[in-house]
Amino acid sequence: MKEKPNEHRDIISRLQKEKPFEKIDGKKIHLIISKFREEYKEFSAQAVWFPFLFRYIVLNQDRLDDDPDEIAATIAHELGHHEQYSSLGTIEYFRTMFMLIFRKKEIRTTRREMEIYADKKAIEAGCAHGLYSHRIQHPKNDGEEEFYMTSEEIKDYATSIGKW
Repeated sequence: MKEKPNEHRDIISRLQKEKPFEKIDGKKIHLIISKFREEYKEFSAQAVWFPFLFRYIVLNQDRLDDDPDEIAATIAHELGHHEQYSSLGTIEYFRTMFMLIFRKKEIRTTRREMEIYADKKAIEAGCAHGLYSHRIQHPKNDGEEEFYMTSEEIKDYATSIGKW
């Protein structure tokens, strides 16, 4: 397994300049490459924001051998979350994160909306093929699949906006 943190940071910087990420263009987003705990091993990455302090994208080191287009799509998806967090504002962000952590069953619709938003941002940034491939290569089998766009939905949306 070969870590390429500079290459991944370059992907973050390049994608941030894309139109769908206008709210976070120029914001410093730190990259962490880490082994995910067993219960989170199916996740490829995580977007983390500490308002007024830091923004992070944490990449699962077990996914570093994935196709480069899939890694770029994963990063774009996480940037979509950062874009969304910026739109929420600090108080709403904390309220939403509290609900996602402690009241998961009550906020399923919001969770799906957040994941679809991030998927669409990744597609709008030109990462449709990588996202499509990632969903086929790494299907979620733990109940998480209901929150994300399917490979067919990715292709349909990308085609509808001329990004396929």
